[in-house]
Amino acid sequence: AQRQFEALERYSLAEQLLRERNLDAALVECEKSYQLDPKNYTNNYLYGTLLMAKGQFHEAAKKLQEALEVEPSFAVAIATLGLVYRR
Repeated sequence: AQRQFEALERYSLAEQLLRERNLDAALVECEKSYQLDPKNYTNNYLYGTLLMAKGQFHEAAKKLQEALEVEPSFAVAIATLGLVYRR
């Protein structure tokens, strides 16, 4: 439970950094969150969208697929994955 809490803290920090338009720092926090809780589908979605924004489409697709493995009906992840595949 402690790892999941720490992962959530990292995810929250990543969201804040994204709002501040600091993509590189947000990516670092998403990676830290992922290492703590790789099944957190909301972090994997955010991680995927940040990777997509950086032009890392193959890695973005992997993270979005991981989000969908945990939550198959996550509509925004499905739509974002479609955008990644169109690249």
